Amino acid sequence: MSSSRSVAVIAVLSTVAFVVAAGFLLTRSPAPTLDPAPVVVSVLPSPTTTAPTTSTPAPPPASPVPSAVAPAPGPAPAPAPAPAPAPAPAPVPFDDDGDDDGDDDDD
Repeated sequence: MSSSRSVAVIAVLSTVAFVVAAGFLLTRSPAPTLDPAPVVVSVLPSPTTTAPTTSTPAPPPASPVPSAVAPAPGPAPAPAPAPAPAPAPAPVPFDDDGDDDGDDDDD
């Protein structure tokens, strides 16, 4: 009986060792390799847009027209009163039958 027990212990330990070794080998990242080809980046300049030229000069800015003095604004309206709080809901009774037998179900 002790020989079968020792075989079982050896089988369990070898399985654990195999799982640990496989996990270690599968989760290792490979050594990074550098690409020997140089990277060349070329950026073409975007075409610049210019404003169209016209032969007529731009009109001079309009002179401000003197306006009548505006009357002073009236007093600001009073802020609206705060709304009243919502009423509390009615309490819900927990008993659904009148007797005190400990069974509050209707069935």
